[in-house]
Amino acid sequence: MAKPVPTTITGALAGRAALTTCGKRAVAISMFRKGEGFIGAALAFSREKRNHGIKDEGFEWVELHLWCQGMEVALKGLLLLRNYDHYIKRLKKPLGHDLLRIAKEALAAYALKPLRAGLATELVQLSQLYSLHLLRYGSGYDLLVNPNTVPTGKVFHRLSACFHLAERELRRASLP
Repeated sequence: MAKPVPTTITGALAGRAALTTCGKRAVAISMFRKGEGFIGAALAFSREKRNHGIKDEGFEWVELHLWCQGMEVALKGLLLLRNYDHYIKRLKKPLGHDLLRIAKEALAAYALKPLRAGLATELVQLSQLYSLHLLRYGSGYDLLVNPNTVPTGKVFHRLSACFHLAERELRRASLP
């Protein structure tokens, strides 16, 4: 007889056992893929805005939020892929929603060169907006800043390189 499906999230997690190495890898890959999904949603959203001539600033903030959410989740997935047991304890604190800290941690974990100054500056600005939830909630900030003036070009360009690295790592860590 099949086990009943837990009706709550806590019910589903209450009886969990420790993850196997394969399970940890699967969780890390799942997290990375969810980050990819957020970025894919940002790209699709951007295309739809362009196709329909939508210029509402509220939509711009949402698009930025999707990009940042994708970066956070994908990079954390890569950290888990590198060393699940070490990074699972660090995802909330000290990493949290700090995109700069997460990016630096990922660069160190994969022995990559540090961020260049211009890229770091953009990431700091995005991280501040994202970690303070200014991209998804209304505030006086919306009245003072046009979202199209938030610099993102270097970060989004570098994100492409991040995904090339990720695909290489995912191939190395492919599930049996």
